[in-house]
Amino acid sequence: MGLDRSYFIRISEDALIQLVLNGLEAYSVSHPGKKKAKTRVETYGLLWGHEINLPKNTGTLYSVELVSIDTSAERERRSCTPNEKALEMKRDIMTSFWPHYDFLGDVHTHPHGNYMDVGNEEINFSLDDIKSLEEYCNDWKKHNYRVGLVLTIASMEKAGSRDSKYGPNNQIEFTLGKYRLWLKAYVALYEDGEKKSALKVSKHNEKNVFLDCPALAGIMTEFTPFEKGVI
Repeated sequence: MGLDRSYFIRISEDALIQLVLNGLEAYSVSHPGKKKAKTRVETYGLLWGHEINLPKNTGTLYSVELVSIDTSAERERRSCTPNEKALEMKRDIMTSFWPHYDFLGDVHTHPHGNYMDVGNEEINFSLDDIKSLEEYCNDWKKHNYRVGLVLTIASMEKAGSRDSKYGPNNQIEFTLGKYRLWLKAYVALYEDGEKKSALKVSKHNEKNVFLDCPALAGIMTEFTPFEKGVI
């Protein structure tokens, strides 16, 4: 699905910290009581923030301010199954007490071994990821799901200091200690047909979806053209 409109997904520093800490804990810290994998398991969370329509209809900005991790999700190395009751409960709480934060979407991790073995297939949404959104379109539309993030985590033999880099527009790669991480963003759009709604997920390297992480790489760009004011 090619997009004729620009979408910016901006990750606040608080949201980035919450995502990284929980993702790395699921990756590297043993989880007692699990029958199978105890480390390098996926984790899942919900995104909260704001939707801003940019001036002159130039695009849409999704500002992700908070990440809440679902402790009830069933987590394994190659899958993570959330409990739908968690989203319902959290939306109820947020609407009642923190209504200035809107539900935007979700995030999950892709844990892997050595960073040298990570390719595009591991960084992107998997076929199952896309299928789980498109097949449950009506459920997601009810909650106004708009943004999907995936954080891929891999290990390095020694700590590195590689600079953060964008490429493609909806992806950023960065290093924290002995961990190499890739964060990728997708948007979801809805089409109303004669019989039912349809949800479509943006392409893996969609040129009109921009991920913005100022805490990692500074201000990415102007969201709209800057007009000089009176000095």
